[in-house]
Amino acid sequence: LDLPGFGQSSKPLTARYSLDDQVERVQEIMSAMGVGQAFVVGNSMGGNIALWLARQYPDLVRAVCVIAPATSPRLVPVSLH
Repeated sequence: LDLPGFGQSSKPLTARYSLDDQVERVQEIMSAMGVGQAFVVGNSMGGNIALWLARQYPDLVRAVCVIAPATSPRLVPVSLH
């Protein structure tokens, strides 16, 4: 998945790129594809998005694997224990 602002995707100036906005995009894509539940893997900012997806939509995520997630209290203001 190549979210707006990452990889080879465009980064429109009018789009929003917050953690919540990116998680909503992932959830919408999962819904459009008919994915009811998934194992989610992410690295760097994708790891942060994967963790936040699991927090916001726990019924969608069976498990999360993150590689060097870009987490910080500024980006994720809650404990994910």
